[in-house]
Amino acid sequence: MDILQKDTWAELRRLAIAEAEREPILSGHLYDLVIRHRGYPEALAYLIAASLGNQVFNAVAMSDLCNETLAAHPDIITSSLYDLNAVRERDPACENVLIPYLYYKGFKGLQAYRIAHALWEVGRTGVARFMQSRVTEVFALDIHPQARVGRGVFIDHATGIVVGQTSVIVVDAKQTEPGAKDLLAEIAKITPKPVKTALITHSDGDHVNGLVAFPAGTKIIAHENNKKEQETALAAGGRGAPPADKLPNQVVTKTKEALTIDGVKLELYHFAPAHTSGDLIVFLPDQKVCSTGDIVVMNRADDNPNIHFEKNGSTAGWLENVKGMIALNADTYVTGHGDLATKADLQRKLNATTERRNKIAAMIKEGKSLDDIKAALPDAPAPNAPARGAGAAPATGGGGGRGGPAPLTFVETAYQELTKGGRR
Repeated sequence: MDILQKDTWAELRRLAIAEAEREPILSGHLYDLVIRHRGYPEALAYLIAASLGNQVFNAVAMSDLCNETLAAHPDIITSSLYDLNAVRERDPACENVLIPYLYYKGFKGLQAYRIAHALWEVGRTGVARFMQSRVTEVFALDIHPQARVGRGVFIDHATGIVVGQTSVIVVDAKQTEPGAKDLLAEIAKITPKPVKTALITHSDGDHVNGLVAFPAGTKIIAHENNKKEQETALAAGGRGAPPADKLPNQVVTKTKEALTIDGVKLELYHFAPAHTSGDLIVFLPDQKVCSTGDIVVMNRADDNPNIHFEKNGSTAGWLENVKGMIALNADTYVTGHGDLATKADLQRKLNATTERRNKIAAMIKEGKSLDDIKAALPDAPAPNAPARGAGAAPATGGGGGRGGPAPLTFVETAYQELTKGGRR
């Protein structure tokens, strides 16, 4: 056992024991995934098996396979340790190595890929493809097992990466030039293939402004209203305006457009204005993965979606879009902020938001004022996510640097729609 493995494993066990003492309800979970194991390779094998095992290939059999593969390919352990420490060093939200080890889907999916790659290299292509399929279903990460990936890789959330036959497709482009450069550097560790296509889900700065770092000639695909919103932000100027030379150069105009880019089948949907007027849903039917943009986020309460009224977003359109996404043959939803989601997560959010909007409509019918409704139905933010509107700082990035009044809350937006009023 080298020094890196020894030190990292000691730190993982120490952190797991401390967390088990602090949160006894998690002690069984921590014991199962960390504390009971004799070393990092055994723990990693079980971590992957516990995530990917199913009725076809149970966790015990998969754990045996992972252990055998790691024993035959100790370089996987070294690469995994470099990956784990890369996350800790580069992700400001990561306090220690235990967090990505237990909870980061990008890290766990990458380690499963490394085992699939080793199996592919020794001719066990069927099992390798099975693991690739399970990684795509569980972690929304699709790397062909034949591909070669470097070590020390940090796969960020909310940005989708699809490796095609000769190039890479990226869904959303990060908020800043340094962030996008980091993303492109991480992609280069996964594959030498160049980034040639960027699919943009909406016009907010945290999904668009990183395009400034993308290679010249990148095909940038977005909904036609997204492009109009970016052009409006550019005309207004100011901090946060998108890069002038990286506006969308291919626009989507229909409710559904199916296309194949570099061998990758894609379906692009715009059911109605929702988070903004130019939302684009990206669905990979072969992988059963759907990128939602900010129509669905996991850092807000279920009945409090983020609607940009100032960008002609719509609560009614939000409901229509979520219904449309639920109807897709998708297993995994890559959300705009927060964790991956399931179809059940979307259904729960749809139910909660429908109920809240119906209550607003009923109170309007009763003659209640906007202030009355806001008092009766206040925003209930998710943990650590402040509500928009009163008492919260004005949102940034959503207006592309245009400034202006603070964004409306969900109640205010629904009220304006239901009474057909303008901004007040």
